[in-house]
Amino acid sequence: MSNEKLGTCSLTGTKGKFVKSHILPKALTKPAVSGAPLMQTTFGQGLKKRFSSWYDPQLVVRKGEDILADADSEGIRELRRLGLIWSSDAFPPQPLEQLSPGLSLLEFCDIDASKIWRLFAACVWRASASKLMDLDYFDLSTDLEDKLASCLLDGTCDFNAVPISLTLLTTVGEIHNHSPTVEKMPVPGSVEMVDIARLYLDGLIAHMHLHVSEREIPPSGALFLGFDNRLVVIGREMDGSAQAERIVSAKLGSFSKPD
Repeated sequence: MSNEKLGTCSLTGTKGKFVKSHILPKALTKPAVSGAPLMQTTFGQGLKKRFSSWYDPQLVVRKGEDILADADSEGIRELRRLGLIWSSDAFPPQPLEQLSPGLSLLEFCDIDASKIWRLFAACVWRASASKLMDLDYFDLSTDLEDKLASCLLDGTCDFNAVPISLTLLTTVGEIHNHSPTVEKMPVPGSVEMVDIARLYLDGLIAHMHLHVSEREIPPSGALFLGFDNRLVVIGREMDGSAQAERIVSAKLGSFSKPD
């Protein structure tokens, strides 16, 4: 008897056999050493050994997975072309301006922002729609989850629905994976805190602004995908970065559930 389960696809609404759907793209969630296990940190459960990046076996059927896989593939190709991930042959991109030791600005003018936006949309939609216990802390509003699903189904994007700013770790550190989180982030030059979905992929960090208001978008818009004909990315060396601190916390078992 087949172990395949039947059900309704959370993305397309069609019925059929469920297929495995990786929450983060498998192409960007590989171990540092080929064939080595992945050590998964789960809130309150310590480290678990895995031999594949985690996936949901009851989220989508083949039609839905094909849509998500296309969004992943196109977005990853664009990130590789631009040098915005560690595994790209074009990494690291040349800085536009060095702000201080370890901190820089990177500028990109020839960019297909829609492909990158859809990649991140696919990742956070899966994380929010999944019923995996490891992701029970990651929830978007129903309206936003539905909006992202509509964009993925239609092959479109909505930069206003979820404005995305990027930070690139400009020096390669320890190869690792990091699950998406929903956090609060300060607005530059303000004491106000905004809700974001934070996504890490192969040295690139996306801050996906939730419940956004127009005042959060800078006048030029260049710091956000799709708001300008160029994109400015914050460059930060791995040493001393918040991401490096998260790795240490995970190893010490002190990485707690976000507030």
